[in-house]
Amino acid sequence: VLGGQIAYHKLSLDMRQIARLGIWGRAEYVFNLNKTFTPVPYLLLDVFAGNETFIRTLETYNMMNFFEFVSDQNFQAFYVHHFDGNLMNRIPVMQKLKWRLVGSAKLAYGTLSDANRALVPEFNANGVAVTPVNTLDPWKPYMEVGYGFENIFQFVRIQAFHRLTYTHNANNFGIKGSVYFNF
Repeated sequence: VLGGQIAYHKLSLDMRQIARLGIWGRAEYVFNLNKTFTPVPYLLLDVFAGNETFIRTLETYNMMNFFEFVSDQNFQAFYVHHFDGNLMNRIPVMQKLKWRLVGSAKLAYGTLSDANRALVPEFNANGVAVTPVNTLDPWKPYMEVGYGFENIFQFVRIQAFHRLTYTHNANNFGIKGSVYFNF
């Protein structure tokens, strides 16, 4: 339509749900499945959403660096459990503050085909070496977990995160905050 020069086929499936679990709170989960069937330039591949900022975001990997991993077929899972006061209401001080416990887990699995890997240039237009493309090990997913408190001042969430895999030369622990409105 806009005169693009690249034709490719890509399939993406997303599933998301919020499940109410009675006194145990509620669970939110998102599953993403992506596959690019034809070789494409680097910019059209799936780059896992890393987050190097101090702000927590929902569907990003909070301990992954920006552009750290790329794939042409992948599966991603995001899970957040809101305990909604079930545990914290048993502690008098916490009951008065109305803070709520929250936990999360994130997983990424993906591979990059040899055809797409061959399209990544070794040097840019100025002759400078291009940073090599990092991919996930086909037998080892990226995983991280988080835990913290929400409902601080009724709209702030503070969470600690741990990177469980690919920990070599990486930041493996962080604390991040966000504004969180829950109606």
